[in-house]
Amino acid sequence: MALRLWGHPIEAFGADGAQYIEHRARLEMLTQLRAGLNGNILEALVALDGAYPPGLHLVEIAWGAVFGHSAVAVLWLGFVWWVALALAVGVLARRLVPGGVHVGLWCGVAMLCVPAVQATALRSYYDLPMTVLLWWALVVLVGSHSWRGVGAGVLWVGAVLIKWTALPFGAVMVGAWMLVGDKRAVRSGLTALSVVGCWTVVFLGAGAESFATMGRATFQTSVDFGLEHLGFYLVRLISTVLSPVGAVLSVVAMVLLWRSPKGGPGKVSHSVWALFGLIAGGHLAFLCWVVPVMDDRFILSLVPGIVLLVGVGLAQSPRLAVVAAVAMFGVAVDAHWPSSPTNIPDGDGWPTAKQGRVWVPRLGMSSSVERRGWSRSSDMRPDKTAQREALWLALLRCGGGRVGGDDTLISGAGDGHWWQYRRLLSQLSGEAVGVVWVGDNSPSNAAPKLWVGLSQPGGGPSSSRAPSGFKQVADVGPWAVWGQAGVKSCIE
Repeated sequence: MALRLWGHPIEAFGADGAQYIEHRARLEMLTQLRAGLNGNILEALVALDGAYPPGLHLVEIAWGAVFGHSAVAVLWLGFVWWVALALAVGVLARRLVPGGVHVGLWCGVAMLCVPAVQATALRSYYDLPMTVLLWWALVVLVGSHSWRGVGAGVLWVGAVLIKWTALPFGAVMVGAWMLVGDKRAVRSGLTALSVVGCWTVVFLGAGAESFATMGRATFQTSVDFGLEHLGFYLVRLISTVLSPVGAVLSVVAMVLLWRSPKGGPGKVSHSVWALFGLIAGGHLAFLCWVVPVMDDRFILSLVPGIVLLVGVGLAQSPRLAVVAAVAMFGVAVDAHWPSSPTNIPDGDGWPTAKQGRVWVPRLGMSSSVERRGWSRSSDMRPDKTAQREALWLALLRCGGGRVGGDDTLISGAGDGHWWQYRRLLSQLSGEAVGVVWVGDNSPSNAAPKLWVGLSQPGGGPSSSRAPSGFKQVADVGPWAVWGQAGVKSCIE
């Protein structure tokens, strides 16, 4: 995973530099914070509310204060979320299943081995952090502390502040524990529900708009509970989340757990099966009834429950557990090992087999739909992170200002979000010279001072040619920089 992140930090997907949308939004929030916010904490959170709640970006901004605010620096935070989820599953196993540290260890290791969670950890997005906080809320809820209801509610609020999907998913998890547990579970569950309910009413009442924004995008209309939706998520659970190898090992481990006298359908084991059965069933019912969009990312939140059962099953047979660990390491290598550069021209369409729309028969992990959530290393488009930075530095050396050119020049799908992200990072870093792309949502309407185009004549978009009156002042790999009369040569 680390080798993949070092070699190819930003996964290009979608159009217009979509892989930089979250990074651009984070820097916009940081700009707001540095400008100063009026009012109390609630008013500040409402002011920072956008297309999504502000929680994830606030955590990333805190990380960036130590390690830097660039997209690449923030991506390493994903490893923290990845390990935190494994710890949650391990601690939850210790609290629910007899066996102590031994069982908790195997459950935690099993969580680390899920290919889709590994791949998701290499991106900055909302689903993994939301899932981490939801499962830690359940860890606290099943504990014996007198404050467990309040603690779980606070963690659940944190998940909601990252993504509103945590509201129904968390309700399913808390409701499942209330049905399975004793009277204390009912009381603590009601406390957690009250904490989240009060926060939701207060936050929305104060003017937060992200719930309505997400509702229009995700919770559009009710859908029939049909085989298409259920089949999609079951197939994707096997092919893109667990991988076929991981799915087979999961079935073997759970069969072993069911048949084992030590971990079979006794009192404790029956409660554990019922708890995670209710959680999985509730999540799938919500996705099939309420969410018309079919997306692999939506089922990440139910995976820890499956993995806990798998880990307990593996603990029954150390030999099988070692075989499973070796096999899943092979799946990880297959999914993340840096691949050779693609020979497909940047402006050409990406093959359907690499876009995650159809499953290509393989034993390892496949990419999610349109690679929106995660992707195999072999399916990634070249993002040209190093070349982008070299181009930006050349523009700074040339004096900056407004820059023109064809938006599909750096990558065939466009780069609008990258230009905005890089301008914000430049401003926040205190760079003396600014660069503004002509397509950026900047208030400036000045004519381009610099122009970016192809360094070799012929081919490429016709608008990559500089207008008359410009002369070439720099050469950056496949691109050239032209400047108006008066701009000195800035070739290193």
